[in-house]
Amino acid sequence: MDLLRAQDDSDMWMAYVDYVDEMVVDGFFTAIQCSLKFLLDNTSPRAEAAPLFEAVLELQVMLNIAKNFRL
Repeated sequence: MDLLRAQDDSDMWMAYVDYVDEMVVDGFFTAIQCSLKFLLDNTSPRAEAAPLFEAVLELQVMLNIAKNFRL
């Protein structure tokens, strides 16, 4: 308080503290809202972006094994 030359109980100081508190709280809510929007956008089931890669699994029938077992 000495740095700002303000009195703890003055009306002007209390108004300033309330103003700064409101700015900080608004900043927190904005950051939280932005983070939640980012999370929602990136976990949407309606993703419009193409996948980065594609995996393909091919199944092959091995008839030689079946002949060895004489099924």
